[in-house]
Amino acid sequence: MPDLSILLALTLGLLLSLSAGLRAFFAPAALAVAGWQGWVELPAALAWLAHPVSVLTFTAAVLFEVASDKIPLVDHAMDALHVVVKPATGALVALAALQGAPPVVAAAAAIVTGGAVAGGAHVAKATVRAGSTATSAGAANPVLSLLEDGAAVALTVGGAALLGALGGQSG
Repeated sequence: MPDLSILLALTLGLLLSLSAGLRAFFAPAALAVAGWQGWVELPAALAWLAHPVSVLTFTAAVLFEVASDKIPLVDHAMDALHVVVKPATGALVALAALQGAPPVVAAAAAIVTGGAVAGGAHVAKATVRAGSTATSAGAANPVLSLLEDGAAVALTVGGAALLGALGGQSG
C-alpha cells in the first residue's frame, strides 16, 4: 500500500501548481502568510517566504496581478510575462509540498511537476482568453478573470487543507 503522506504531498503540489498557473502569486502569498503566522512549517529552503518582506511583496504582487488581469489588453501583456513566471512559481509551491523528500529529489520533482502543471494551466488559460478576446472583443475577459480568481482561491485553500494533513502526519 502506498504511503499516504507521499500521495498527499503530490496532490498538494498539483493543487498549488494549478493555482500558480491561474494566478502566479496567490499560492506563494498564501504560503508566505501561513508561514509568517506559524500556521504551517515551511521547509528550511523556503523559510524566507515567512519573512514579513516576502509576505508584503507577494501580497502586493497578488493585488497587482488580480487588478491588471481585469483590463483587456493588459491581461494579454501579463500573460506574455507569465509564460516564465507561472512555471517558476509552480515549481516553488510544489517544492513546499515535497518538504520530506531529499532536497535534490524535491527540487527536481518540483521543477518537473510543479513547473509543468503551472505552465500547462497558464497556456490553457491564455488560449481561452485569446478566444474570448476574439469573440467578445475582450468584454468577457473580466468575467473569466473572476472565475480564474475563484478557482485559484479554491485550489490554494484545498492545498492548505492538505498541508495541514501533511503536518499532522509528519513527525
